[in-house]
Amino acid sequence: MMSISLTRLANLLRLCATTLPCGLESGFPVGLMLMAPGDTEGKLLRLSAAAEIALKPLNA
Repeated sequence: MMSISLTRLANLLRLCATTLPCGLESGFPVGLMLMAPGDTEGKLLRLSAAAEIALKPLNA
């Protein structure tokens, strides 16, 4: 699976990562994966929170 490969890549590169649901496309779930340097977890979480709010209309 592609998501497993990307997660492994993030771990190997010592990145922090998060994924957000973005809705469905042709009946399949679509997500957004954000990655950042390992020492910027707080910034990544704030960005994820803002993206989740911005993407909320897509998930309705």
